[in-house]
Amino acid sequence: MNNGDIFGFVNAVLRKEKEGSVLTPAQFNLFLKTSMWEKINSNFKRFEESQIITDSLGELRVDAETLAIDVNGEGDLSGLSETYLHVIPNPTYIYSGSVREIDIVTAGEYAHYSASASMAPDAVWPIAKIVGDTIYVNPLVSVNISFSYFKEADEPYYDYYVDANDEQVYLEVGASHVLLAGEEYVDKDDGAVRGEDYEITAEVNHSVELPFPDNERIDVAYKILQKMGIPIEKIVATEYGSFREQKEETL
Repeated sequence: MNNGDIFGFVNAVLRKEKEGSVLTPAQFNLFLKTSMWEKINSNFKRFEESQIITDSLGELRVDAETLAIDVNGEGDLSGLSETYLHVIPNPTYIYSGSVREIDIVTAGEYAHYSASASMAPDAVWPIAKIVGDTIYVNPLVSVNISFSYFKEADEPYYDYYVDANDEQVYLEVGASHVLLAGEEYVDKDDGAVRGEDYEITAEVNHSVELPFPDNERIDVAYKILQKMGIPIEKIVATEYGSFREQKEETL
């Protein structure tokens, strides 16, 4: 299920339940982004409770990057290969030939343990706290640690052109298309309206899919419809099944 499927499904339900109302692409892109973050935040809440990385979070997972800790015991998370969003416990480092975990603690716990005579961290049982884009490690300095994390999701986007029948046609990620007579495309970079013979290249195409498994993207459609005032109990599986059947008949 891609953004085009979600857009079509949402508008099909809206036409039926809201007397012909539909979302414009601009409105849809706004709802697509906010609904994605609602689902991501819900996924993170479950992760915090279970520490189990589900398929829903799999697309955001970045494993075992090397992160340098400086002479002050600090590491810069903004230097990671992807934009850091959330740590996957626990970072590790090599001590006396063995892999040791670095326990991630809260700021309060960090201050408490660091000041404790009996529970002070050491090279065998180090601790760390994360504040903003910085990880503070006690007592390690001038070492490399292995750091796994969840990256920030790319903002989803529904890009399209309008065909000769005035229908919006979704541009799948990486797709290209040469406009035919009567077709138009609004360039998202400069707002120019392009016409016949213009090539929408993969570089021009701005579409970005949701970072969820295909079977879970319907959840985002449901969230959008709820925002439009349609109770979730009314959006039954037969609605989506009917939409899929109609789409397949047109292919």
